[in-house]
Amino acid sequence: MLSDIKSFIKLYAPYLKRGFLIFSGIFMLVAVQTYVNYTTIIEKTLQVQEQTKKVKDEISYFNNFQLKYLNSSHAKRLLAHENNILEPGEAVILFKAKKEPQAKELLPAETLQNTPREERKSFFSQKISAISPEG
Repeated sequence: MLSDIKSFIKLYAPYLKRGFLIFSGIFMLVAVQTYVNYTTIIEKTLQVQEQTKKVKDEISYFNNFQLKYLNSSHAKRLLAHENNILEPGEAVILFKAKKEPQAKELLPAETLQNTPREERKSFFSQKISAISPEG
């Protein structure tokens, strides 16, 4: 029996190697997929925990502060002032700053600009006068 197994392995060795390679590749893909699923589950649970904490904070703020504020005797007056609603006998006072006279800036005098043709003519005339003897 042992000799049969040895002869089987010698005969089908290349096929066995390929089979093991394919199976190891498949198992690696399954392992990677499992790891990715695990990390996404962890991230999602952390997001849900953060969201529940945020909602709990908002609810506790409303119950512990805002509800007491709205049930107070001054709530109507304070809410009216927040919304810029005046009570009888109240007035709005505006403060305005004096505007200082601004010094007028003098604009520079307009300079005449030569056309490109005039610029070329003056350039070449200067070069020619520099080269030619004055006479």
